[in-house]
Amino acid sequence: MRTVFLHVRSDTARKEWHGGRLAIEGVLTVDEGCMAALSDGASLLAAGVTGVEGDFQRGALVGLHGPKGERLGQGLVEYSAAECRAILGKRESEQEAQLGYSPRAAVVHRDHMVQG
Repeated sequence: MRTVFLHVRSDTARKEWHGGRLAIEGVLTVDEGCMAALSDGASLLAAGVTGVEGDFQRGALVGLHGPKGERLGQGLVEYSAAECRAILGKRESEQEAQLGYSPRAAVVHRDHMVQG
């Protein structure tokens, strides 16, 4: 008789993402200016977001699409879908009133994003 021990993973979202085990839970669409900034390595800011699809929570993997639907990449989002909709297209100075707390540095930080 053999005993088999199964490994139970408790990886963080970031490790799961790097390991290819996270599925995309939503899509953020950006304007042309934001698309250019992302291609230069910038983080995704709310001011450049023009659309939010899906129902996701903070830390979820989201796809990033350009204004014509072109796939730009994916990343781990810093806000829920509802929060993203609330700050959609808003500059940092306008976000606190919508969120009820000080905004984070980015919707998707460049360190948590891959292009392509």
